[in-house]
Amino acid sequence: MSTSRRDILVAVSLACALTLEADEVFLQGVFSIRLNPLVPLETNSASPSEEEIATLLLEEARWIFSGMIFGFSYSYTPLDRTRRVEEEFTLQPLAEIPWGDPGLRVLQTWVEDHTFYANISYTLREDLTHWYRTWQSAKVETSEGEGLSSALEGYTARKKAVEEAVKQAIREYARARIFNKPMTLTGKVALAEPPRLTFSGDRYRAHVRTFLTLEHVEPYTLF
Repeated sequence: MSTSRRDILVAVSLACALTLEADEVFLQGVFSIRLNPLVPLETNSASPSEEEIATLLLEEARWIFSGMIFGFSYSYTPLDRTRRVEEEFTLQPLAEIPWGDPGLRVLQTWVEDHTFYANISYTLREDLTHWYRTWQSAKVETSEGEGLSSALEGYTARKKAVEEAVKQAIREYARARIFNKPMTLTGKVALAEPPRLTFSGDRYRAHVRTFLTLEHVEPYTLF
């Protein structure tokens, strides 16, 4: 790891630690993507420019930061082979940072070891801070999960890996609290921090830490 990259990662950690202390709340994270010619990116060019890649990561950061501030509603139906019930999972944003919001900025980009990095921050408007602080409350439960997706599906596989990790976090949280397998779980969930997203072989792996609520458990009425 180079000195410049180490300095940036330390700065990001300090920024995240100070968000609840300062009047002005901001989020910051280093987003990266492996420059692999076998993994397609969703751009109009076969050889995307650094600006195009930075725009992709900015959109990803917008989704991640929205998930940290507002959170998502979820509905989860666990797989039940005995009842011939297929697994279903939906994750819907409660609200999103609008594209073009001046508070969302790319601070710096660089390439290292065939990986493109973008240091991205978002300064919350005053009317949004209550959303973030509510999720950060000590009264909210936490859970972690990991998810995988095939990188051959393209750039959207990154988001799919994060969604799979969120599903697993909800699943593990429910398993520790519900004895009988439910038909459906519904509630709300937020990202506690930017996911750790890595690339290995032909798969993306995401690790998330979440805040969540379990608002309704729909049981099976028979066996």
